[in-house]
Amino acid sequence: GLPAVFGDAGGRLEQACPPQLGPDHALAHVHRFLRERLPTGPDLRRELVEQVVADMRRAAPGERVADVAARHNVSERTLQRLFAAYVGIGPKWVLQRYRLHEAIEQLQAQDEVDWARLALELGYYDQAHFARDFRALVGRTPAQYDAARPDLTRRRPEAEPR
Repeated sequence: GLPAVFGDAGGRLEQACPPQLGPDHALAHVHRFLRERLPTGPDLRRELVEQVVADMRRAAPGERVADVAARHNVSERTLQRLFAAYVGIGPKWVLQRYRLHEAIEQLQAQDEVDWARLALELGYYDQAHFARDFRALVGRTPAQYDAARPDLTRRRPEAEPR
């Protein structure tokens, strides 16, 4: 209920809104309760998280959370706490997903794939780690994904001029 989310204030809100007083009474109390909790100014922590996420999208392959944190002048632990509060998942998870999205884009742009080279280009230590992360995200190995994609997604060589 409300106390689990808002603590004692949520419990007081529940008590102020007994069902017999009707929905209009409850709605007035809920509106006032929420208005009192609106942010009064810019949330610099949220803005920092937005900047970090945008930076992660452009991060070089193999970049670590510690690298991103240092670039934004915060500790790795602070970044983890900010992500827990504002994103709901850890920064490592976000970096990994962006890296795997890049892998899928590269797979779709190539006819023949050198898996070991692709894994290294994406910053993986080896092909096995890449395949494990890929399978965790996509539900199949990179080779299975590549074999199952329709010919329409494969890059075609340009037609030769006549």
